[in-house]
Amino acid sequence: MAIDPTKQISGAASASHTTTVQQAHSRSVDSARIGKALTQGVNSSSKSLPETPGEKTGGLIFAKGSLKNLETKEERYKDKEGVFQTKTVYKATLTDGTVVEYEKQEPLRGKNGEYQQPQIRKNKDGSFDFEGLQHAVITDTAKNDNYNIIGCDDILVTANERDDKDVIDNANLRLADGTIIENSGIGIAYNQGDKVADLFGNPSENPPQTKQHDGQIILDDDLMTDYLGTGKPTVTRGTAEMEYLENGRRRHTHTTEERTVSATYSHDGKKLSEDYVNAKVQVLSDGYRFATSPDGKTQWFFDPKGNPISKKEFQNRGLE
Repeated sequence: MAIDPTKQISGAASASHTTTVQQAHSRSVDSARIGKALTQGVNSSSKSLPETPGEKTGGLIFAKGSLKNLETKEERYKDKEGVFQTKTVYKATLTDGTVVEYEKQEPLRGKNGEYQQPQIRKNKDGSFDFEGLQHAVITDTAKNDNYNIIGCDDILVTANERDDKDVIDNANLRLADGTIIENSGIGIAYNQGDKVADLFGNPSENPPQTKQHDGQIILDDDLMTDYLGTGKPTVTRGTAEMEYLENGRRRHTHTTEERTVSATYSHDGKKLSEDYVNAKVQVLSDGYRFATSPDGKTQWFFDPKGNPISKKEFQNRGLE
């Protein structure tokens, strides 16, 4: 039976809309833009005004066959002056079980006066398009989900809590007047084996790639970078990605128009040289091991417990 979204708004949502990109993996990505509160909306209280598309669904249009259920709840928050305000939070369950929590949606406005309401639609291949969605959290299902993030802003996709293989693509949105809207403020938490688009650059040149590790990536217009380690970061547009490697290591990669910079850190936060990270490790029959840099010029030595030792200690093992 088709769902009438205007009749599904009743009661309070069972989960609070408090998830932000800072909480991804589980829900933790460092981006001040993600999860910001939307504090202004269109006043539709006058009964003399005609009902706008999606007014009863918070300004979000659900295409036929995309919505299963919709709930709302009121939440309090503090505005920038520290004063309590109240906002409506919407919780939509899509027909495949995906949950989308969002705030009041503003129309997307083109350069020549055209506008379009944000929309969610289900495609014939089972994928979902999220067009122009703002200030929202998308939580995947236990199945292999396929999401297309199109011209969205301030969105978190949590696809890292299931043992599945998701595909998350991105694209620009073209309005009727030709205006192109790019994604911004996008955060994606993913699992090893998920296919995730690069997010930065021309979407047609960056198809989703299989991830080799668990991780998270953000696309931000206000990315802070400090390539030279001066302590004076530059604000630019780009992506920041963090991958969770073996042995508790983490790899951080920043990509901007200027360059791509990557660094790997140990489990205790120490920056590791790339020669060390990419070294070939050999384990001997007595448990001792040594690692050799790719160019063969540097070696590191370890006891059977993995503790670093000197070359002399390694050579004299069992002899003292």
